[in-house]
Amino acid sequence: MPRLSSALKSAITKPTITLSLLETLLAKCYTSPKLLPQILARVTTSGLFNDTYAASRIISLTTTSLSYPLHFSLLLLQQTKSPNGFILNSVMRGAIKRNFPHYCIPLYNSLITRELEVADKYTYPILLHACAIRSCEFEGKEVHNHVLKLGFSCDVYVVNTLINMYSACGNLRVAREVFDGSPVLDSVSWNSILAAYVQSGDVNESLCIFISMPDEERDVYTSNSMISLFAKSNMVFDAENLFDEMSHRDIVSWSAMISCYEHNGWVDSARRNYSWVCCEAWP
Repeated sequence: MPRLSSALKSAITKPTITLSLLETLLAKCYTSPKLLPQILARVTTSGLFNDTYAASRIISLTTTSLSYPLHFSLLLLQQTKSPNGFILNSVMRGAIKRNFPHYCIPLYNSLITRELEVADKYTYPILLHACAIRSCEFEGKEVHNHVLKLGFSCDVYVVNTLINMYSACGNLRVAREVFDGSPVLDSVSWNSILAAYVQSGDVNESLCIFISMPDEERDVYTSNSMISLFAKSNMVFDAENLFDEMSHRDIVSWSAMISCYEHNGWVDSARRNYSWVCCEAWP
């Protein structure tokens, strides 16, 4: 551990510790993680850890910095007098960051069974993301029920993670129901449902979504995805038409079109496009 400056030593050993001083000391822990036990000792003896904001700042540090194991954050959570949504969300993000997504649902359940109002609009996307990682639709449906019960179904971020969760679990029917039933959609919503259909190889539904997309939501990424899907489905003319209609093409667009020709045995067209891309990308 780097040697402590006299000013830092003095700050840690002060008889009282304020929130502003705590923030300063915690910032030092990112480069000197072994400082935290000393800071915790001072915070605990002074009673400052009973302050929810102070506890949230400490737990935020232990979850964002990989210098601290997950069980350390869990121990601090257990000792927190009045955990709030920020604290719960921080610990769940820390669990996912450390490849323990299966901890998220039990953490959430342990707090709501204590009748603590800790969930907010940021809680459910984290839970749904954890379910998507594990392809656990059963738990995802339980989270979905809580979303409906608590009135978060109109939050676009929640909607997007619901679409992603059901898609990751292979249930495109419900993913589409969530998409169609949502009063709010953004570019992520459109791209999420399109990506799900493209990945499944469903040309008809992918094309339906693509055509229905508002112009402002359609971009080079979505067009590239459709070209790749057309290629796999032996729909070379459809891929060509879409490619020609694109107002902007990137290197991925050209690569997708060349791959389309190669995949379907159009060798001369592939060579011709390769020559064109050399001129357009590197004039």
